Amino acid sequence: MSLSIREASRSAVGAVTELFDEQSISNVMFEEVDKDTAGNWLITVGFDRKLEKSSVGLGGMLGEAFRTERKYKVVKVDGSGEVLSVKDRLLATK
Repeated sequence: MSLSIREASRSAVGAVTELFDEQSISNVMFEEVDKDTAGNWLITVGFDRKLEKSSVGLGGMLGEAFRTERKYKVVKVDGSGEVLSVKDRLLATK
């Protein structure tokens, strides 16, 4: 039986949530979907991650504590729902 887009996206979101659970990620969401020539689903999952603390002055400390960045991962899921890989989704820079 072939895996539906909905089932593949649930597997992908679940895998990202589980793999990155110790990195304080939030707002984990399905973003986009594609299929490769082998029939595997390529699911892009986005999430927010807290930025690493940098040296800032006292005035910037409060704002820095709440800063996040959006990250994207491409999760390859086969027809049985098994996650085959998780890779960075690099966005084109302007």
